[in-house]
Amino acid sequence: MAIFLQLALQHNLLTQVTGTSRTTQTWDDENRLTKWELKGSTTNDYAFNGDGQRTRIADSQTPSGRRLIWDEQNILLETDDAGATQANYTLEPAGYGNLISQRRSTTSSYHLFDALGSTDRLMDSAGTTALRLNRSRTTAR
Repeated sequence: MAIFLQLALQHNLLTQVTGTSRTTQTWDDENRLTKWELKGSTTNDYAFNGDGQRTRIADSQTPSGRRLIWDEQNILLETDDAGATQANYTLEPAGYGNLISQRRSTTSSYHLFDALGSTDRLMDSAGTTALRLNRSRTTAR
């Protein structure tokens, strides 16, 4: 199987072709990913504010878009375009802090960290490990 990669001067991937699958990425002048597209299937669009923070995501699941509400350097909420809350986020109290938990609808999930500070498990509200993240692969539990 042949793989074709096209890179920009900033070393950003622009196009990847694997077999009959073609993925295209668009970057802005500030070196931020603004669009990701899988030919004939999925398109994700991203918007940013003046501080370089991602503020809007439109994808195949929510084509009307989701908005990210920031508190300085941490995302607090995700809303739909009408302003209805879709998710609440709890981050450690630091600039760009690690995500501790998120709540979508009536479902909460909690992030557990390894010794390096990377998320290695997701736990549900019952205390059950819902997802274990490994360096080599991701497995559902």
